Amino acid sequence: MTNLLLRYDLMGFIDGTHLCPPADDLEYKAWIYQDRLLLIAIQMDVTGLVGSIVSRCKNVQEAWHKLKTTYANKSNTRMVGLINSLTKVNQEGKNISKFMQSVKTIIGDLAMIGHDLSDGEIVVYTLNGLINGYKELKAALRARESLIFFEEFVEKLLDY
Repeated sequence: MTNLLLRYDLMGFIDGTHLCPPADDLEYKAWIYQDRLLLIAIQMDVTGLVGSIVSRCKNVQEAWHKLKTTYANKSNTRMVGLINSLTKVNQEGKNISKFMQSVKTIIGDLAMIGHDLSDGEIVVYTLNGLINGYKELKAALRARESLIFFEEFVEKLLDY
């Protein structure tokens, strides 16, 4: 939804930078109309417990704030859980393709909640999960002077 709001220059309603004009201003009715349309769009998009919370909001900024507050804690908990999974993922009993698929799934899940990892971080987590059969490659990559990009790293693992 954020991309849609950004695309149509509507984030000002959400973040409070596009303030409601005074009631005697000619723009007042248009502002109220736009705010209500955005509020209705959000209310129609959410369901369950959060839907009932948002249904009582008086404007879109209030609804967005409640959504942000509600989901921020879950997102942080999810992020911590995923990073923990990434620190524990290992190759034991898996071929390199399946192991890398596990790593990529966790990285993708982190990206979906807005927590992108650098290539360096991903490489370190992945190296730590490799079995001893990759000892020489691990040593060579750790001794490398320049950063290795994740795609190149995956290629080297598959070639090894």
